[in-house]
Order: sequence, then C-alpha cells, then structure tokens
Amino acid sequence: MQTYPTGYAESHRIAEQIFREILPRHGMAVREEQIALCHEVLDTLYNKEISLCEAGVGTGKTLAYLVGCILWQMNRPEQMKLPIVISTSSVALQDAILTEYLPDLSAILLDEGIITAPITAVVRKGKERFVCDARLAERASLVQPSRKKQRNSLHIAENILDMDHIPELSRYDRCRICVSQSCPRDCFMRLDCRYQQYLRDSMKPDIQICNHNYLLADASHRLEDRPLLLRSYQALVVDEAHKLPDAARQMYTETLSPHNMDELCLLLQQAHYKDFYRQLRTAFLTLSFSCTQGLSKLRGKASEPFVLTPFRRAALIDCIALLQNTGGLPDVPRYLLNRLGEAESLLRLFFWRCRRASFTSTTMPMVSLHSAQPAAAYRSCFAVHCGTPANQQF
Repeated sequence: MQTYPTGYAESHRIAEQIFREILPRHGMAVREEQIALCHEVLDTLYNKEISLCEAGVGTGKTLAYLVGCILWQMNRPEQMKLPIVISTSSVALQDAILTEYLPDLSAILLDEGIITAPITAVVRKGKERFVCDARLAERASLVQPSRKKQRNSLHIAENILDMDHIPELSRYDRCRICVSQSCPRDCFMRLDCRYQQYLRDSMKPDIQICNHNYLLADASHRLEDRPLLLRSYQALVVDEAHKLPDAARQMYTETLSPHNMDELCLLLQQAHYKDFYRQLRTAFLTLSFSCTQGLSKLRGKASEPFVLTPFRRAALIDCIALLQNTGGLPDVPRYLLNRLGEAESLLRLFFWRCRRASFTSTTMPMVSLHSAQPAAAYRSCFAVHCGTPANQQF
C-alpha cells in the first residue's frame, strides 16, 4: 500500500477548493491547466523531486506555483520551516509577485480561514541597487541648487531604499549613491543604515524573490564557502527558466578586450613600470592584431570558429609569459597584481581551450608549445593601434 507524506492529500484537496470554488467567487476563471500545474508543483515538493514544467501564456502559472508552495509550507513541521525562493528574469514579474499576486492571495486565504497569518515576502537584490545613506549625503552636498530635477531625485532617495523605484535617477547618480561592493564594517552610519536594516529584515519572510543573476551569485558563494546571499531555503521555483542560460552566460563569462588591455597598460604606466608597460603594450597590440586578422573578409558571412594560427599562438604565448613575470617586479601594488593575474588566468584558459579545439579540428596541425616562433617575428606585419585609448507583509 502506497503511503504519502503528512499533509499531501489535504494540500491537494485544498488546492482543488481554492481554484474551483474560492478564486471563482473573487472573479477568477477556472483553468484546468492551472489546476494541473498546481498539483504537479505539490507532487514535486512533497516527493522532494525536480520538475520541469512548460505553461502557455494565460495559464496562470504564477498563481499555480504560489498556491502550491503556500499549501506545502503550511504542512511543514515548524522546526523544519525555511523560506521558499522564487527566481525570475524580469523586475516587472518580481514586483507583480510582491505587490499584486501575494497581497491578493494572502487576503483571500485569510478571509477563507485557510491560513492564519499573512504571507510575508521580500525581493532580494544586489547591493548596487540600494541607496547608501553616507554616499547619498555626500553626493547631495555636491549638486548645484539650480539642478532641481537631480536634487528632487536625490531627495526621494532619502525615503526610498530601492533605486529601481526612484524616478528620473540618472545612471551617474545611481553609481555615486549605491552601496559599494566594499561596504566598510566600521562605517559611522552602520547602526542606522537602512541597507543593513533591510538585510536583517530580509531574513524573516516566508518567500524570498530574486532574479536569476542573484540566484546564481548565491550558488557561487555556496560553492566557494563564502557568506550566503540568500538565507538557507527549502524549495526553489525558477520562473522564466528559459532565460536562465543567458543569465549564467552573463554571470560566468569573462572577457579581456582591447580596452581592458589598455587599462592594464595605463595602470602599469601610472605605477612607473615604464619598461614593463612598453613590453606588455607591444605584446597586447600584437595579440589584438592577430585575433582581428581576416575579420573584415568575414563580414556578411556566417560566423566561423576561431582558429589558433601560428601567429595567434605565438602572440598568446608572449602575453602569458610576460604576465607570468609580473611577480618579479618590485613593490607592485596588490590591486595591480590581482588585475594582471586575472588577465594571465583568462589568457591561459583561452589558450587551453583553443589547443583542445585544435586537437579535434582538421583545419590545421598542432604545433609544439616550445617550437612556436616568437610573436616578435610577426610584428613587422602591422603598424596599427588595435586597442582603445585608454520586508513587506500582506
């Protein structure tokens, strides 16, 4: 005889009652696909499984999984209750869940006696989306009285913590008043800081709402044993999951552009490592030129895979070798060592991936690493600059 977890049958019964009796009394239509999706969510949660669901437009998927999560959480033992995380792609859906779906659903379920306390929820975002009171005061003191629109936006920021809800706030001002990545622990405003209070309050709600990038950042923190961004949770709903791969590419893709190369060279020049600056700049220009060779011929055609030609290979080896020697420079600032180390790691990874691709490609034979002709032999091929000058309750 098959046994079911405690509350399983009762949750399914109440789900039927909510969608077939209660919600229609409040003007909502009965949708069989929505009811089926809610039962699927309940089965997944009670059986501790993973479910992939596709719901067409107009199915009512948001309400379906919210009802399923709430009914499941109701029947959890008190000592085992943890938040449910809902990850979405768009800010609009996050706001809709927080300000429309959950308040309405909470009020209806309270009136019907299905829940005994209001549902609580909070939107979790990166610190760069919130106002730092200390930086706001500093920025406001620098704005001229004649700039009324700008001063008005900064005045609104004194009462609204989330910058996504501050009208007409310029991108420049956002950068100047947001919580910095290196928020000091000894800040004189820490005890009265609205952002710190938000962090304390955000640990309490039943439902934590975030975007895909924040969810992936929290996963990285957990993998690397760093402080958690999200409180430990008992269930995860990924809405708009078709956009999760794009978020992952955005989060985990690293780039080293000609502009980045110029920035590194400029930092070396400013730190008075002129000889090394000139060597690295020449190596970077050679690498940029080698990678862009032939691109003009491909314009208007289908994209082609990157081929590790002998010229490109030698240019990559030269750059990696130079970056590897930065540890021998005297008194290099730590921030600069870190930037140069990141560039070296990225070029090494790129070189390794290109070599792996070459092993399976018939485009060209592999060349031994130690027999590669130095990129200096190719530098007469060009004389162009390829870089760029420098808590809510319902």
